Amino acid sequence: MMPGMDGFEVCRRIKSNPKTAHIPVVMVTALDQPSDRVAGLDAGADDFLTKPVDDSALFARVRSLVRLKMMTDELRMRETTGHSMGLVDPAESMSEPAPAGRILIIEDRPESLAWFQAALEVGANEVSGVDSFEEAMVRVRGGDYDLIVVSLGLRTFDGLRLCSQLRSLPEARHVPILVVVSDGDRRKLSQALEMGVND
Repeated sequence: MMPGMDGFEVCRRIKSNPKTAHIPVVMVTALDQPSDRVAGLDAGADDFLTKPVDDSALFARVRSLVRLKMMTDELRMRETTGHSMGLVDPAESMSEPAPAGRILIIEDRPESLAWFQAALEVGANEVSGVDSFEEAMVRVRGGDYDLIVVSLGLRTFDGLRLCSQLRSLPEARHVPILVVVSDGDRRKLSQALEMGVND
């Protein structure tokens, strides 16, 4: 809501410039409608916080984005090195659109699981769901997932404990984990981000 150029346009320009596109952007605004959040994310923002901003949530999200940027920088450096040595085909660059992904949903409410599957199967993503701690661990150990979505509102086991266990598995150490928390549950969100959950 700045004069001259709004934050959405600033974000779009940062993300459209190859020299700055990799820099994480957190939008902080008084706008509080879901449509504003969607507009911010569509503009390329990595996160969107509404004022007043809770310090612990802000710091946890910044730490999470810094970890993600460090990983991304390492991948970009490897890709650049591979190109310079002639080991990477430019046609297989990281900048190419991502193919459909394998997504694991961990949720013990059948109606929520069905909603996630319907929403995420767009684009031919392969979406599967589990509703127990043990099955989640078995699937992650045996699967090659591109994203894991964990509900922290699970009724039968602790979602935070599961996230901690997932991060300790070699098969899941670098797989992005997205948690779903009840609106306003900043304590669980901060704990999840502290333990290495991506968003």
